[in-house]
Amino acid sequence: MLHLFPLWLAVRGRYNFTNLSRWGEYGEDTYRQNFARPFGWLEFNAELASQQLGQHLAIAFDPCFVPKSGKHAAGIGYFCSGCAGRELRGLEFSGIAAVDLADKAALHLEAVQTVGLKEGESQLAFYARILCERKEALLRLSRYVAADAYFAREPFVNTLLGEGFHLITRLRKDARLRYLYNGPRLKRRRGRPKTYDGRINPYALREDHFTPC
Repeated sequence: MLHLFPLWLAVRGRYNFTNLSRWGEYGEDTYRQNFARPFGWLEFNAELASQQLGQHLAIAFDPCFVPKSGKHAAGIGYFCSGCAGRELRGLEFSGIAAVDLADKAALHLEAVQTVGLKEGESQLAFYARILCERKEALLRLSRYVAADAYFAREPFVNTLLGEGFHLITRLRKDARLRYLYNGPRLKRRRGRPKTYDGRINPYALREDHFTPC
C-alpha cells in the first residue's frame, strides 16, 4: 500500500494493472494478486485518524446513494436518494468517518455497501449491525455516533446503546413522545395500570421530568 499511494498519483493514462506495471516496480501479476487480497481499511484509517486528529472526536455515519444501471451489479436495488427525495435504482454505501470537533475536520474510515441483509432483518437493523461489527476499532476513537433524524428510531438506537455507543441525532418531524407515569398505583382499580402521563411538547417541557441545564 505504501508503494501504491505515490504510484497512484504518478500514473498517466488508464488506471489498470497493465499500466501500474509500466510505471511501478512490480509485474502485472504481482499487482493483480495483491489487489485480490483483503486489506483492513478501517484499522488503517483509524490509526491515521488517531495520529492526525485531536482528542475530541465523534463518529459520523450516513448512507450514500450511487445511481447504477444494469442488472448484474452486486447489491443493486431501490434505495432512498436524499437529492431526489425518493427511492431510485442503484447502489448504496454507508460512510463512516471520524470528525475532529476542535479543528472541524473529518477523515473517512470505511465505506460499507448495503448488501447481505439477513432474513427478516430490517434496513435499520443492518445499519446498526455495520457499526456494532466494527465497534472495537470505532470505540478506540470515540463512543459518540452522529447520524441524521432517520436513525432516531428504536431498532437503531437501542442496538447502539447496548454496545456502548452514544447516539447524537435529532427527533423526526413525526416523533410522538410520551411521559412515563410514576405516580401512585391504585390497588383496587380495574383495567390495565396507567403507563403514560401525556404527550411531550418539546417547546414546553415539564420541570418534574426534565432538569434545565
